[in-house]
Amino acid sequence: MGLRARLAAAGHMLGRLAARRASPESLLLPSLIGLLAGVLAGLAMVLFRLAIEELSPTLLGLSDSDRFEELGPAMRFLLPLAGAAVIGLIFHLLAPATRAVGVVHVLERLAYHDGVLPIRNALVQFVTGALSIACGHSVGREGPAIQIGAATASWLGQRAGVAHNHLRTLAGCGTAGAIAASFNTPLAGVIFAMEVVLTEYTLTGFAPIILAAVSATAVSRLFFGSEAALMVLTVIPYQPVQLLYATLIGLAAGILASVLIRSLGVLATLSRDLEPWKRCLLAGGLTGLLAIPAPSIMGLGYDTLGEAVAGSLPLTALLVLVLFKLAATAIGLGLGLPGGVIGPTLVIGAGAGSALGLTLALLAADSAQPAAFNALLGMMAMMGAALHAPLAALTALIELTASPDIIFPGMLAVITAYLTARALTATGSVFEVMARARGVALDSDPLVQSLRRMAVGRALNTRVRRLPHQSTLEALSEALQAHPEWLIIDSPSGGPRLVAAAEVARLLEHTQAGALDLLEAPIHRLPMQPIALRSTLGEALRRMDAHGLDALYVLGPDRPDIVGVLTRADLERSYRA
Repeated sequence: MGLRARLAAAGHMLGRLAARRASPESLLLPSLIGLLAGVLAGLAMVLFRLAIEELSPTLLGLSDSDRFEELGPAMRFLLPLAGAAVIGLIFHLLAPATRAVGVVHVLERLAYHDGVLPIRNALVQFVTGALSIACGHSVGREGPAIQIGAATASWLGQRAGVAHNHLRTLAGCGTAGAIAASFNTPLAGVIFAMEVVLTEYTLTGFAPIILAAVSATAVSRLFFGSEAALMVLTVIPYQPVQLLYATLIGLAAGILASVLIRSLGVLATLSRDLEPWKRCLLAGGLTGLLAIPAPSIMGLGYDTLGEAVAGSLPLTALLVLVLFKLAATAIGLGLGLPGGVIGPTLVIGAGAGSALGLTLALLAADSAQPAAFNALLGMMAMMGAALHAPLAALTALIELTASPDIIFPGMLAVITAYLTARALTATGSVFEVMARARGVALDSDPLVQSLRRMAVGRALNTRVRRLPHQSTLEALSEALQAHPEWLIIDSPSGGPRLVAAAEVARLLEHTQAGALDLLEAPIHRLPMQPIALRSTLGEALRRMDAHGLDALYVLGPDRPDIVGVLTRADLERSYRA
């Protein structure tokens, strides 16, 4: 076998190997990295949680990181304002690309950058997110946790050289690990990652994501114990009247979720052109004003949530909590402060459920349900409606209560809230609305989703030969003896061109000259641009559409050599197979 034939055989072998490693069914390497990513996400979440829990008590002398009620009115106003000023200064000094943080940033990188998440943005999120919560802003720790976990997992995958289709799964691993470690709810972390972040359920994706959630939870339990962050061990026997309560609580939560979603969208859109430091100062000042009469809205609010679940808050306090917490959350996140939305939705939902339960008890005392029942249903209904993630909310409800009796009414409450929010807010979930306000379109087309799960190697065509544009008939005949499908023609300008080998073969039958210029010959030439072997087919389709191309040439992972080509026909075969 000659040298050229050996090279052709090696090209075919490389194509088959790349296709195997890029296949969605390839699980071993992503699973191992997912396990390690979960450990790192758990450690990052532990550090983030410790930073939050130690910062406020150390700087302000509070007995607990959530006890902002111990501060005087002036301090409750100045603390959020000062924290926002520091965050605004940090954002002002950073480049626009570096200060992009939050779940929307993660979703954007998954949609348009194949899951390649910059680690520097995660570091910015860690610092500014901890500062935002410690200074009393009404945001949660889950948003920073998701970005930190996803970026850590993506960084590991990039260092290991995995295909970009697996980077998406690894970002889901980091997300699941972060949520699991934050609330000590591993199953809810898995469902959240697949329902909200990856927006798909695949059997091959479950294995690495489950491993990440398990390892992250194990790390978290080493530091904080095995009790869930909001554990409520309450046995609530089923009664038919609970279905009425569940329906009404679901309706109320759906309405509140739609108000929150619309408010976030309006504020984010109106403030989009403001400089970051101006937005942060405005958010800090408004939050401070709200905190003067309602200190319970400051910070995570988990202590207030616990009081609502225990039934120790009067109706007026619950109503103030719901209205002011919703306003403060919309202001903080809508104006761009770093932080999460899950925690605030839980607090708002718990307050709303408890308030509605007390109101119903006044009207019909005989049918009154325990405060924990009303609060828990409100929490999960609000979360499922705002995030458009009913299954993740139900899973969290099961893990947080460890009570199977609440599942039945919980299902009704969550779905009622979800349908209500969908009917009142046709614009989508909190994250979709925030993304649109930033000018980001999150494509959920099933075909695009399918192509994102496959790397370029899955459809790589290695039946190619590369030739200079001026070639002798002897060189062309020798190249065609290897039976290539395509010829890559080097061009002095404008990049390589792709020519069908069959066209060149027909041309040679009627050519008597000793040489040909394949850039001048009467054959059809396709312009091309490069793409990396580790990229996804989704990225390949975007590049073709953006530049009006029908073909790309594929570069190897460790050197700039062309290892094959990818055409639109190859793409079509890949998703029809």
